[in-house]
Amino acid sequence: MIPVHLYGQSAEMDTVLDFAKDYNLVVIEDAAQAMGSEYGEKRAGSMGDFGCFSFFPSKNSGAFGDGGADDQIEYVVDKISAFYR
Repeated sequence: MIPVHLYGQSAEMDTVLDFAKDYNLVVIEDAAQAMGSEYGEKRAGSMGDFGCFSFFPSKNSGAFGDGGADDQIEYVVDKISAFYR
């Protein structure tokens, strides 16, 4: 099941998650158009089994060409800065 968060607004995730649980479905959130939006106390893209974001130029966080994200960047920056201390 793929709920789409749009226009900076989160989908009704309680309903989505209940339905997915009842029918044993995987939830893949499309949060490309609502980065940082919240539903309750959770952010879009963090409530389902998977969350997807996009850096395509027409999206909210567009990059020149196609952009990307690196979940290890904090670790790499810490290692580099520690080297120069």
